[in-house]
Amino acid sequence: MAGDAGQTDGSYDYIMAGGGLAGLSLAYHIERLASRPPRMLIIDPDRKENDDRTWCFWTAQATPFDHVVYHVWHRAAWISDRFQRVEDLAPYRCQMIRGAEFYPAAREALAQTGRAAFVYGRVDEIQDSKNGAQVLAAGKAYLGNWVFDSLL
Repeated sequence: MAGDAGQTDGSYDYIMAGGGLAGLSLAYHIERLASRPPRMLIIDPDRKENDDRTWCFWTAQATPFDHVVYHVWHRAAWISDRFQRVEDLAPYRCQMIRGAEFYPAAREALAQTGRAAFVYGRVDEIQDSKNGAQVLAAGKAYLGNWVFDSLL
């Protein structure tokens, strides 16, 4: 079952085997940092329409997905029977992003250029080839100059 966007002819600059946080954020950053518009394919067995994950991370600067941050902590507390201390975390903060907001925001950001294609199906095999790597997924073979596997 192929493509929401972009080409699906089988040859790509980058293939992400996995369309979760790792695959989508890597595709987002490659697209914005590449010297020319890359042809990308993101393959995942699931359309990621549920709130299946939550991620928390520390940062001291703005991030591309601040608009979907669910919660931010600016202070931390250490509490035990003999000790209690609350600290301001500045310049850092801890942010939480939920899958329900991240997945559509990342797909929307990638869709703006139309250079990323999506295939929803199981990745059966990834094998090296003389021109990169071949990914067998959803009954088809795709060739990528670079393939990143985050499905494990």
